[in-house]
Amino acid sequence: MTTLVLKSSQNFLLSLINGIMSVFTSIGQAASRTQQIRANEHLATVLKREYPNMTYHELLAHLNQKTISTWK
Repeated sequence: MTTLVLKSSQNFLLSLINGIMSVFTSIGQAASRTQQIRANEHLATVLKREYPNMTYHELLAHLNQKTISTWK
């Protein structure tokens, strides 16, 4: 009986720790992705000089599409 309770408690703690780790991993990924999107905004401004035939929003969309494709 005691063994059953200990295993149940251990399983609960492991799933709780895994859940907490999953939340922190998601937060870290979100922060990293936010930084990259911000960098893309700055880069689109700089690249506007190199690609005068494209608008800022076209460049930004292209950069963001490339960035998002690397996350999959």
